[in-house]
Amino acid sequence: MKRQTGFSLVELLIVLAVAAIIAAIAVPSMIGLINGSRVSSTAEVLTNDLVAARLDAIRYRRQYTVCAVTNPDTATTCSNNANGWGNGWIVLNRATGAVVSRHTANKGLTMVGAVAPPGLASAASGVTFSGVLGGTDNTVTLCFSKGTEIRRVIVLTTGRVTRSTGGAAC
Repeated sequence: MKRQTGFSLVELLIVLAVAAIIAAIAVPSMIGLINGSRVSSTAEVLTNDLVAARLDAIRYRRQYTVCAVTNPDTATTCSNNANGWGNGWIVLNRATGAVVSRHTANKGLTMVGAVAPPGLASAASGVTFSGVLGGTDNTVTLCFSKGTEIRRVIVLTTGRVTRSTGGAAC
């Protein structure tokens, strides 16, 4: 009698059941990883834009504003909507009115808080750098969240821009 090679139906079903269990455990972790990546990349791009606007303000002695907009693809002026950060933002040269750069936020992100200090020309919907900053050491904090992932972009009164992760919601 010839020997059969291959898998039996029972063996195949057991392997498929084990693979399904492993996938069920891994999928929630992957969703958290993807959400964290989206929040982190948006905070990083915003930080880079804030730093570039600050450096240009110092270099050219002109005001540059990074502000929330409703539609970053077509906007030429800042929005008064503080919740617009979730849509995206523009960097605006105040002297010429030119839009220096445009960025669309990752879909599904929520800006969960903005705190504007005295002494920094800012509002919840934008931050303006004039090249000369002063005042008390307060911060503008913009928080983006997706699920449990939170990233803060912090602008000190001195103009320094930093990011922080985790912690309680804003």
